[in-house]
Amino acid sequence: MFTDQAVTLVTPTGSRPEAFALCRKYVARQNYEGAMQWLIVDDSVLSLNDPDVVSRLTIDNPRITVECIKPPHHWTPGSGDTLALNLKAAIPHIMHDVVLFIEDDDWYGRDYVKSMMSAFAEYPDAELVGDPNSMYYHVTTHRWRYMQNKGHVSLCQTGLRRSGYGRLFQVCARPDIIDWRLWNSPLKKKFLPVGNVIGIKGLPGRSGIGIGHRPERNPELWNDDTSYEALERFVGPDVMNYRQ
Repeated sequence: MFTDQAVTLVTPTGSRPEAFALCRKYVARQNYEGAMQWLIVDDSVLSLNDPDVVSRLTIDNPRITVECIKPPHHWTPGSGDTLALNLKAAIPHIMHDVVLFIEDDDWYGRDYVKSMMSAFAEYPDAELVGDPNSMYYHVTTHRWRYMQNKGHVSLCQTGLRRSGYGRLFQVCARPDIIDWRLWNSPLKKKFLPVGNVIGIKGLPGRSGIGIGHRPERNPELWNDDTSYEALERFVGPDVMNYRQ
């Protein structure tokens, strides 16, 4: 079922310019025909006075309106993870009845927003919609794995209806396992094989807290891909974005 309902995209970021440059491309090419508000929460002290920030946020898609939020907190090396703070900073700016979380270092196919919004239209009672079949690719070690989530969905594959925004704010009172606690809340949930997302790990810049996404911790769960053949099957021509 297709819908042209307006949607808000939220991307927490900071000090990951290479990753964000790819994210910008993936958002710009979305083929969804409804209006999209893209909220970018940039908490890096390094980018506060960056003269190129405006040109970087110009996007070649007339359906997308971009807003960059500078939160009161600033991330610096060693200051800890600020994902929860960034999400809380975005909530007051959300204009539309559905929000999708677009993580700055992940790969998104051009159908992602369209597929997620079709799911929300098909299941009007669902407050949380997402695909639990997370797949991660670690670019520096050329290894990939399926996470096989049970009962929750990674944030990069999660959509939330307005009735759940208050719960999101509560969940962000703590900095850890935001996606797990959101999906284990009393919100009405719908798990769907939406696809169109690959969790990319190991890009340059500021690191995340993805402890479970480090191949050295449990190497037996990861698959080798030294020739990039698997990644090319997953992302097609976008494999060129990661060969370097």
